[in-house]
Amino acid sequence: MVKKTFASQVATWRDDKSARDYSASGHVRVELLVSENPKQAGKKPAERFQLLLDNPGLTLAEYYALGYTADDASWDKTHQYIRFSSGRIKKSKAA
Repeated sequence: MVKKTFASQVATWRDDKSARDYSASGHVRVELLVSENPKQAGKKPAERFQLLLDNPGLTLAEYYALGYTADDASWDKTHQYIRFSSGRIKKSKAA
């Protein structure tokens, strides 16, 4: 059994990320749960989070096109900076 090196594992992760299909994120809207950028100023994640603050109401796919990443979205959702909505309005039954 050959043990994988850390470098080969990272290369595998990068390949997995590049093969992701983001087409299903086209109808998912990003809702902000914070009013200010919670990321450390001057860092790349802060720059990418600023995309959310500057462009409210875009879909997740539109943010990905601007440079926001799936890892950013996962981190921000876990830390309750954002949430996702389907963008569809649910009809309630009339009483």
